Amino acid sequence: MCGILGHIGVNSQADFAPRFRAALDLQFHRGPDDSGITTPTPGVWLGHRRLSIIDLSPAGHQPMSNETEDLWVVFNGEIYNFLELRPELEAAGHRFTSHTDTEVLLHGYEEWGIEGLLPRLRGMFAFGLYDCRRSRLVLVRDRLGVKPLYFHHDERSITFASEIKSILHLQPELRRLNPQAVSSFLSYRMVLGDETFFQDINALTPGAWLVWEKGRAAWRRYWQVPDVGAHEDFGEAAYVEQTRHQVMRATQRRLISDVPLGAYLSGGLDSSLLVAAMSRLGTNPVKTFSTGFQDDDFNEFAYARQVRDRYQTAHHEIVLNSAKFFSVVPEVIRFKDGPLGVQNEVALHLMSRELKRHITVVLSGEGADEMFGGYGRIFRSPHDWQRWQDAAFREMHPGFESAFRKRYPDPPATELDHFLALYGWLGAGEKRELLDPDFNATLHGDAALRSFWQERFDRYRALPPYDRYMRVFQGVHLQGLLYRLDTATMGASVESRNPFVDHELVEFTATIPWWHKMKWRSEADRLAAQELTSDQYSERHDITKHVLREAFAADLPADVVNRRKMGFPVPLHRWFGGEERQLLKQILLDPRCRQRGIFDCDRIETWLADDARFESHAFGLKIWMLLNVEWFFQVYEL
Repeated sequence: MCGILGHIGVNSQADFAPRFRAALDLQFHRGPDDSGITTPTPGVWLGHRRLSIIDLSPAGHQPMSNETEDLWVVFNGEIYNFLELRPELEAAGHRFTSHTDTEVLLHGYEEWGIEGLLPRLRGMFAFGLYDCRRSRLVLVRDRLGVKPLYFHHDERSITFASEIKSILHLQPELRRLNPQAVSSFLSYRMVLGDETFFQDINALTPGAWLVWEKGRAAWRRYWQVPDVGAHEDFGEAAYVEQTRHQVMRATQRRLISDVPLGAYLSGGLDSSLLVAAMSRLGTNPVKTFSTGFQDDDFNEFAYARQVRDRYQTAHHEIVLNSAKFFSVVPEVIRFKDGPLGVQNEVALHLMSRELKRHITVVLSGEGADEMFGGYGRIFRSPHDWQRWQDAAFREMHPGFESAFRKRYPDPPATELDHFLALYGWLGAGEKRELLDPDFNATLHGDAALRSFWQERFDRYRALPPYDRYMRVFQGVHLQGLLYRLDTATMGASVESRNPFVDHELVEFTATIPWWHKMKWRSEADRLAAQELTSDQYSERHDITKHVLREAFAADLPADVVNRRKMGFPVPLHRWFGGEERQLLKQILLDPRCRQRGIFDCDRIETWLADDARFESHAFGLKIWMLLNVEWFFQVYEL
């Protein structure tokens, strides 16, 4: 796990070398163990900061070249199957000088070309490979987008990096706000697609590669989740057995390391079963880490301790308070190059700083909810839309019509409207209320955001409704989740690994019929749900992630297996309504906020003066997003 930086272009500035070094060193946290810079040909700069994980010797130094030094690579990530690929390459005559996974990329490109290499790779990766013979740069990002990669190009040059801050240091003229990103963040807690908060800097799409050659950039996708269409049902038992096999294999792949490793243990199903898998695969004792707050309503320590006791893990608990929490927010914003959409980013970073004292690699459970049907209120919601469209059903079930109208006072007109009403945070009306009228006018009614979502719904139009909702959600939501995890952990020089986004596991989950992922508890529960909306009955009358629970039921305490989903609990509304109210006013009512002309600061001041609002947890989350946007503007002087 590392940080990479590259620039190709005619650059006659005498100070470019020290500026490139300074830009690279802004990623020191991603690679504190070593660094290197090379210029393989005039105008080509490659830089790398190393966090040593595999082959800790100097042989792993990057940028790394082939024997003839006409092929160079800077690489961030892990290739889990490099020991399987290496003998094949050696048999073809390639000579290795290290025991790293990085070297496999060089020889694999030589032997198979980029299109032959990528399908063979199993792992998480983002890399830049420069072919001196062809004056060709290839940028690649892993299939699910676990590792970040950003770039800017024009007709004369291209710059790429693991973090945006390095690009901004080399090209400060790119520090221009993307207005659409503000609206996207307020609605969805992240910037959608390949855009960023900076107008002319983009993220490389997951599962894609980009070629820069002769001043032109072209990209193509090399992987996406296969469309299964109508499911062939092989029966619950078969899916349970295969789920266990796939999760165990994905976990085993991620145990390869030359440094100590461990696991996050929240006490939820996903992290708990990974601890069980690690223990059964021989990692004993597993080093585990949990975080929470002193208030029992805002920690999950009791569940994590049950797993600790069952597997005799070397367990650590990190207790947080509001002062510690808010003291690091600006720092985490700098690591992320953007505002924090979810409050657990701060807790995850603080926990990562603590666990760095004990380990360098940590396994985490991100992706299980997306792949196995964990977000019941959203993944069950096609049931709501279908019933709402059926006038005869509504007449027979007045309880449902009442519940639906209460949930949606202005009933959605289309399937897309229904999905976005569930998935969004700040609605269109709230954004109109909180954004400056002139700034809001530049958004053109969020036409670009709607077009983004419509394209994805159209892409999966042939799929059954439940699968369509899941596929759209997976493709968008997972990106924000993995991005948050990467920045929070790498800010503490910790490598996170995610078995649930192993691409072969993901491909398998696409074949599981949705009714095995979400199962009614009984026929009586199914009938009771007819009068309710999905967010009312999910996890009360049905079981989410059913096959995953069944696959590991024997390995975990029943309390953990049967738990309802619980997001990381942070008492934001209590803090904002009490000891941190002054912090809100200090940031959100800062004169710079008024001068910037993005928020309607008078309206925000009215919100902050309303004590009753702070009794709502949902209001606390909305204020958190506003606070972070303005804090980001101030940190980055936008």
